[in-house]
Amino acid sequence: MKVELCVDLKAVQAPLANRVAPAAQGQQGQQGQGQKRRAPGPSKPRPARPQKKTAEELDAEMADYKQTTSA
Repeated sequence: MKVELCVDLKAVQAPLANRVAPAAQGQQGQQGQGQKRRAPGPSKPRPARPQKKTAEELDAEMADYKQTTSA
């Protein structure tokens, strides 16, 4: 398939750099002038983790699970 494009060079827009207005100079120093952040308060202690289960406890739970699901 062959496509032929015909473009009128007078209708081509100017480059983007020429069409975009330069940035305003007055706004450069105003960045970061928002509200101040509060200092963090005292942190709450984390709750203690439960101890890991032993192999015997896990085996007992699995046996109970298999009995209830097979019935």
